Amino acid sequence: MARPVGHPQECLHRVNCPQGQNCFAELAKDRAAESSILIVNTHLYASHLASGSMLLPAHRFVVFDEAHEIVDIFASLLVPRSTRRDFARWPE
Repeated sequence: MARPVGHPQECLHRVNCPQGQNCFAELAKDRAAESSILIVNTHLYASHLASGSMLLPAHRFVVFDEAHEIVDIFASLLVPRSTRRDFARWPE
């Protein structure tokens, strides 16, 4: 039996996974691919964008759950963060 993965980067996808044909995530992607409207959690969509649009199927329209928090969620997941060490590398 294949073990569940915690991050999309660890997923073997349908082709390489021994449970690929029965995978809930892959079956959900199949169903979602049949629609032009995607209803999605805002955190998941921000992760989709951060992954280079690798998580969700192509779509024309998006309906966001938690849309009232979209700015904060997108900013926390998509905006690069700087540290003190980053600034130390700048020439004077």
